[in-house]
Amino acid sequence: MKNKKSVRDVKCFLLDMDGTFYLGDRLLDGSLDFIRAVEESGRDYLFLTNNSSHNAAYYVEKLRRMGLTVPREKVLTSGQATAMKARLLYPGKRAFVLGNEYLFEELREYGVEIDQQRPDYVIIGYDTTVTLAVEAGQLELNAFEPVIFDSLYQGLVMLQHGIHTLNVHCLQGVRANEEVCRQEVERSVGVVTALCPKIGYNAACSLAREALRTNRPVGKIALERGLLTEQELQTLLDPAAMTSRCSLQDTEVDAVKGKM
Repeated sequence: MKNKKSVRDVKCFLLDMDGTFYLGDRLLDGSLDFIRAVEESGRDYLFLTNNSSHNAAYYVEKLRRMGLTVPREKVLTSGQATAMKARLLYPGKRAFVLGNEYLFEELREYGVEIDQQRPDYVIIGYDTTVTLAVEAGQLELNAFEPVIFDSLYQGLVMLQHGIHTLNVHCLQGVRANEEVCRQEVERSVGVVTALCPKIGYNAACSLAREALRTNRPVGKIALERGLLTEQELQTLLDPAAMTSRCSLQDTEVDAVKGKM
């Protein structure tokens, strides 16, 4: 009842698109019914995408072809979000942009000044140049190789500089709060995957559903149901064990032995 009430209180639904509302070029079952129900209830919705290789107009047209007509303001792309943030953080500054023509178009539409020669900051988006060059040139010794190299090189250099900036201005000196991290791991439903080899897939799914429904740790529910002992839970849900390469290899070896 609590979850149903919280959904009724929602004023606007933020919707991912590919894999959530549609898959490829096919609407998922119930998608249009959901939009209709939201509109009839007087509430709003907004489509989101983190793919900067297409602009809002592209997605509006794609939705129209699948049977849903929406105005452009119902779609927010990562390019638009980046443009709004760039104007807020760097007013009057010039941007160097790594991306395709759709990203350039959206940035200019929001008033971002682009200068590929004398920039003040860099915007890195999803660039389809390499993909298109590979498709056209098939990696042969032809005119497309310089394009591929230039795009890859620029991306690698920007990534290198970005990691350095993140390290110097953010990561150096930061110390993790071990107690908070431990609590976050305990509250995570995702740790149920570590229990699968011991209790099986169906039992793990049942634990995950119960944990989500009651907002309780997976380990406590497993202990109450008698699926595992406290010692087994401590071993299986130990963060160091779950993230260790060696433990993963040992698990794979044990699984192979079990099949033999």
